[in-house]
Amino acid sequence: MDGASDHEGYRTECQISVRRGRPRFKISKEQLDFFVENGFTVPNIACLLNVSCSTVERRLREFSISVTNKYSNVSDEGLDNIVLDVKRHFPNTVYKRMKGFLSQRGYTVQQDRLIKRKYAKS
Repeated sequence: MDGASDHEGYRTECQISVRRGRPRFKISKEQLDFFVENGFTVPNIACLLNVSCSTVERRLREFSISVTNKYSNVSDEGLDNIVLDVKRHFPNTVYKRMKGFLSQRGYTVQQDRLIKRKYAKS
C-alpha cells in the first residue's frame, strides 16, 4: 500500500449508464433513511459516502426524504421552559449536555434554536 489510499475510507459505487456525462453514484433510499433517522447531517452523510453535499441533497430530493422533518414541533416558549428547567437543576450545563437532556425527554431541536435559548435565558 502506498499510504495515499489509507485515508480514503468508503467509496460509493458508480452506476453504469448509457447516458452522457459522469456516472451516477449508487446511493439507496435505505442508506439515506438510515442516516437521516440516526441524526446525520448532509455534510456527515456526504463525508461518509465520499460524495459531495450536492449529490446527497439531490438524492434526498429524488427520494422525497426530508432532513428537517426530524425536528420536534415544540414552541419557542415551550423550549424556553424546558431549557430553564434543565438549567435550574444543572446551572452549568453546556450545549452538548443540554442536547442530551432534550433528547432524553424526546425533543430534537435545531442547533440555532437551542443556542438562542441557552445564551439568551441564563
